[in-house]
Amino acid sequence: MNFNQTAEFKKELKQFTKSYRSVPNDLLELEKTASILHLPQMQHLFSGKSFSKLTVTATHTVVKARFDCASLGSKGLLRIIAIVNNDGSEAIFVELYSKSNKPREDFNRIKKYL
Repeated sequence: MNFNQTAEFKKELKQFTKSYRSVPNDLLELEKTASILHLPQMQHLFSGKSFSKLTVTATHTVVKARFDCASLGSKGLLRIIAIVNNDGSEAIFVELYSKSNKPREDFNRIKKYL
């Protein structure tokens, strides 16, 4: 699975890396997990406590996930939005935000990349 990042996501990633040093390594762990979860027999895991499907189209699925950051411990305050191809070939990271600063994802940004 190929992983791409939007320009806005890169900016947010850089901002959170300044505060929490483990964010780049945590993103690599999330990529490993997402590459396994795209398999058809694992699709049920995209809905639950850690992952939720926001939008499902014929070609893409918008996934919102809790982003576990080692620097934060078990607080689970960060959220990540990704657009995943249904065939599992590509995922685009769209947004990274802190739940304490922003309660919801940016739907306009999701529509822009969907």
